[in-house]
Amino acid sequence: MSHMKPYGGRKDAMPNPDSRQRFANLDHGRGGPEGSDQAEGAGEDRDQGGEDEPDVDPEPEKKYSDADLDAILQQKMARERKKIERQVRESIAKESEEAETEAKKLEGMTELQRAQHEARMLRAENEALKAEQNLGEQMAIARRELSEAGISMGDDLLSMFVAAEAERTATAIDRIKELWPKAINEAVQRELKRTPPEAERRGGGKSYGASFADRYNKQMNGGK
Repeated sequence: MSHMKPYGGRKDAMPNPDSRQRFANLDHGRGGPEGSDQAEGAGEDRDQGGEDEPDVDPEPEKKYSDADLDAILQQKMARERKKIERQVRESIAKESEEAETEAKKLEGMTELQRAQHEARMLRAENEALKAEQNLGEQMAIARRELSEAGISMGDDLLSMFVAAEAERTATAIDRIKELWPKAINEAVQRELKRTPPEAERRGGGKSYGASFADRYNKQMNGGK
C-alpha cells in the first residue's frame, strides 16, 4: 500500500502565524484605508481642538489712583529740580573759573599792568552802557520824526533801521520817509485793480483804496 505525499511536498503549505502578524504590521505602517481615515480624523480633531482654544483675555487698562498721580508728579518735579540745580552749579562754576582766570592774570601783572587792565575793563563796560543809552535815544528820535511824517512803526520793526550812531539813524529815517509812501501806493494800486466791495459801490464809508491803505499801514507796523 503506497503512501501519498502531501501536495507539493512543502512543509510551509500552511500559513505561518508569524507571517500573518508581519503582514498586519506592514498594512498598519502603510496606512491602509482604515488607518488613513483614522489618521485624518485624528488630524481634524486636533485642528478643531486648536480652534476651540479659549482666547486670552487682554490685559486690563492700568488705572492710576490719586496717590499714584501725586507720586508721578513728585518724581517729575524732583527731576526738574535736579536739572535746575545742575545748571546753577555749572553757571557758578563757570563764573568762578572766569574769576580765577582773571585773578591769575592779575597775579602775574605788575601794579602798573594791573591798573591798566582794570582801566580797560571799566572803559569797556562804560562804552557798552553808553551804546545802550544812545540806541534808546535814537529810537525815540526816529519814532518822533516818523510820526510827524505820518508813519507809525512798532519797536521791533523800527529797531531794524535805527542804530546807536546818530548819522546812521538819520540816514535810515530819510530812506524810510522816501520808501514807505511808495510801498503803500504800489500796494494800493494793486488792490484797486480788483473789483471793489459792494459797500464801496454803494458809496458808503471810506473808499476801498483808503481803507486798504489803513490796513496795510497797520500790517506793516505789527498791527498798530
